[in-house]
Amino acid sequence: MMNTLLTGTLAAMILTTSGLPIYPGATKSPADPSTREKCGHEVTTTAAYFADGTLDAVNTWYRHALPNGTPISTAGLMKKGMSLQWDMILTNGGSTGVVIVPVSSAQVVITFAQYKPPITGADLERFKTCN
Repeated sequence: MMNTLLTGTLAAMILTTSGLPIYPGATKSPADPSTREKCGHEVTTTAAYFADGTLDAVNTWYRHALPNGTPISTAGLMKKGMSLQWDMILTNGGSTGVVIVPVSSAQVVITFAQYKPPITGADLERFKTCN
């Protein structure tokens, strides 16, 4: 891991090995890295963190931290009668990303993942609802 200092509202932060920033105050989950298939993509989860904050607050922080990222939101989507609620910001041409999932009204899980092949174009909408 490496340290970097950003100016403005983003304070000093530690970067994951993929180069993606970790939300300030987040604590590492003991979960091991894993790989699964989703929508024709191999998704490798490289790390997960718990953070205090709402989905909106953490998503806003990541949108500022990754201004060249491609945001995806499932706000308002339903699947099998249940609300889908997660946000993702893709980086590096869709080959890496940050997934933010609320676990309560005041805590989220932040997952860092790699995607092969990268998520691009038509995959963006399809990725929201496939398993």
